[in-house]
Amino acid sequence: MTASRNAACGPSWKKLPYTIAFLDGRHENFTLLDQYPVTEWNGGRVQEVSKNLLHLMRGEIYEIEGESYFVFGGGESPDHAFRTEGSAGGKCPPPGKS
Repeated sequence: MTASRNAACGPSWKKLPYTIAFLDGRHENFTLLDQYPVTEWNGGRVQEVSKNLLHLMRGEIYEIEGESYFVFGGGESPDHAFRTEGSAGGKCPPPGKS
């Protein structure tokens, strides 16, 4: 694993004292994301990448610090004709393979 890849995927963010919650974009590596377990968090379903790194799933509503957030995604991909299925998205190894 390269240093830059380790910085993005390695244990350094696992030591942070807060939770990182993210929603996917149109070029996400869904093959990789689909490998993570689904659990409940703040009223909605998430995929737990690690204890403090959560993928917020589309169509879910989360209650965070007294506010409600609806997560949705999708959009037109202007580069659709130039991409190869399964090649877009993240470079992190699958769960348990880091």
